[in-house]
Amino acid sequence: MNNLKCSISARLYDRLGKLIRKYRPKAAHSFLAHFIELLSVQMSQSTKSITNITGAESSVTTAIGNLQVSSDASNLLQGLLIGSGTDPVTIDDIKLQSQITIDLTASIVSFVLSYPTANTRRLSISRTFTNGSVNPMAIDEVALYTFAARNYICLDRTLYSVSIPGESSLTLTYRIDVSV
Repeated sequence: MNNLKCSISARLYDRLGKLIRKYRPKAAHSFLAHFIELLSVQMSQSTKSITNITGAESSVTTAIGNLQVSSDASNLLQGLLIGSGTDPVTIDDIKLQSQITIDLTASIVSFVLSYPTANTRRLSISRTFTNGSVNPMAIDEVALYTFAARNYICLDRTLYSVSIPGESSLTLTYRIDVSV
């Protein structure tokens, strides 16, 4: 039987880079309508109107980067992102409820393809966020944003609560597992 699982985990580091705590993986089961719509565009080689993070409708056609979530460190509009919103996730969410950008620096988004078992393949998407303030930073939501047809589009929004102490870093890892 084919199985698809998604999860989010975290590792907390102090300001010197010493590992303080590992957080167990939590199910990330909040792919949004835009994820399946972009998958449809790519697989059917078609065009679809999709709502971007500003609420505007965009005509999205087949393109290599439609599901790209890689991002450089200066881009806080693409890749793995964090927020402080606590509203329940709905299929029609278009963005993080309340994205965190103040006192925050982020690393590039990194990817690892691994083979945990003979029948499992895993894609791990990671990004490190550093709290530049002396105050704790509360995270309550995590999202994956892509850049398609010159628009930022949210693919997943999952409620995930963790706090980054002042001048500390948190590495979030979003894992997608496929197994038979």
